[in-house]
Amino acid sequence: RVPTSSDDTPMSHLLDSIGLRNDNWKGPVKVTCVGDSITFRGCASNESMTYPSQLQRLLGPGYEVRNFGDSGKCMLKNGLCGNGGDPIPQCAGDCSYWHQDTFPDALHSSPDIVTIMLGTNDAKYCNFYSTERNGSPKGIGVGYHEAYLDMIDVFRRLPSQPRIYVAIPPPLTHPPGHADLPPPFNMSSEVINGIYPVLIRSIASDAGVDGIIDTWSALGGIDMDPAMTCDGCHPKDEAFGIIAKTFADMLGGEMQYGAIKTKVSMNSANES
Repeated sequence: RVPTSSDDTPMSHLLDSIGLRNDNWKGPVKVTCVGDSITFRGCASNESMTYPSQLQRLLGPGYEVRNFGDSGKCMLKNGLCGNGGDPIPQCAGDCSYWHQDTFPDALHSSPDIVTIMLGTNDAKYCNFYSTERNGSPKGIGVGYHEAYLDMIDVFRRLPSQPRIYVAIPPPLTHPPGHADLPPPFNMSSEVINGIYPVLIRSIASDAGVDGIIDTWSALGGIDMDPAMTCDGCHPKDEAFGIIAKTFADMLGGEMQYGAIKTKVSMNSANES
């Protein structure tokens, strides 16, 4: 049976709390998770432990969470692949999320909610610090900012009129047990741990999105335990659980143990 505005059930209250219910509501709330390898799988022990899979379990049957992660991909429209090299980063190939089949697949998913967590691969030195790819002045993310606003706008124009949430990516650190080594994949900890927590909030404000999901802080920021990752970048199961809980708290209702937790919205957070 389709819930109506006169229903007084946990599901009807959940849908009311996130502003998605009406008399024509049919089926679960569709959540489209856009991202890179951290969304696709990272270092999860199996597919059921990725954060989209754990998010599905937290949100419950009233939601349908779909994983549109694409490993190695960037927000930048001309982002490069590769792990770099010494002394000059050696990157090549098209690793822009914009140019992958995953992007139109996400656009055609008829989402009610879209989450975007891209930026970890943009933080490679050959991407973020290139004026050709990331604009001028160098190293402040002009191109990343513009591409992010464009992607938000594309999703916002979908017929399903989804709510849109942007996520600050997890922290970057050294590989576990190797404090003497730099972060992996020629990625910049200055970008991920210093610039993104500010820049992505600025993007969210400029775009007027529905919320910011701060996985960076949830995982401990610069104090994150490297053992929560397999390589200093990709989260393992426990970290994915924290990410999923952070997403669930923002997106609507945590139905774990049969309880419903009303969404913590940007507005209510600002009012408190």
